[in-house]
Amino acid sequence: AGYSERFDNDERGLRLAHAAGDDIAAHAPRLVGRFDVDGVHASLETAAAGRRLPDLLLTPGNQSAKLELIERIAGWILELGRLTQRSPEAMSAERERLRGDVVPSWSELGVRSELADELPPLRAVAQHNDLGAWNVVADDGDFVVVDWENVRETALPLWDLFYFLGSALVLLDGGVTPEHLPARIVRLFAGEAPSSGRLFSWVRRGAEAADVPAEAVGALATLCWLSHSHSARDHNVDLATFTPRDPPRMHGLEGIAPAWMAHPSLGPTWSVWRA
Repeated sequence: AGYSERFDNDERGLRLAHAAGDDIAAHAPRLVGRFDVDGVHASLETAAAGRRLPDLLLTPGNQSAKLELIERIAGWILELGRLTQRSPEAMSAERERLRGDVVPSWSELGVRSELADELPPLRAVAQHNDLGAWNVVADDGDFVVVDWENVRETALPLWDLFYFLGSALVLLDGGVTPEHLPARIVRLFAGEAPSSGRLFSWVRRGAEAADVPAEAVGALATLCWLSHSHSARDHNVDLATFTPRDPPRMHGLEGIAPAWMAHPSLGPTWSVWRA
């Protein structure tokens, strides 16, 4: 009761998606209204028809059709970034968050405190910021991206692309449990998985579209996984606060930062994607 923050953020995210233009809005729900029941907040949105993307990817079927759908969504992510670009100066608050909250929380992994500061000036973009395969509903080649409550209006480019392709391509290569997700993500980004080549092709395309220098991509990816692993830990704190009778859930994301930093081909110097 009284927990309206997620609903406020979701409303802001949907407003941003629809303001970005028809190509983006066509794949986002529309907010119908907000209400509360005895102080418990709720919202009503237009329905996303179909099945959640993980269910589609894990169901036996045409692999080429699944890959085509993944690539349609990846292209939409790049378009979201293109349509919401702002000046590098608009990202000052996000850089401060990374510098003050995210990077220091992983110092035990050997993450250098200067990691965020050493990024070159990059144009800010809007991030869905939780664009895992589980937040996509698809049917007959079409898709809707749901759950916009983690949106960031001025953030680093490529994060949604890393996050989505990481979660979708590991499923395309076979099922995965939360316990095994970090190792599977690491193999994919290190060039050791069947879909690594497909991932690398999209990373090259995304870096070119966002004008990201090749030498900055490794640092961007590292900050992405450090931030998402940090957020997963914070989310469990929220769950413990508002649902104290339920045990914390393992998302799998919590372990990606340590696995990423431990692999010799990954970390801020990640470059195998260029091949």
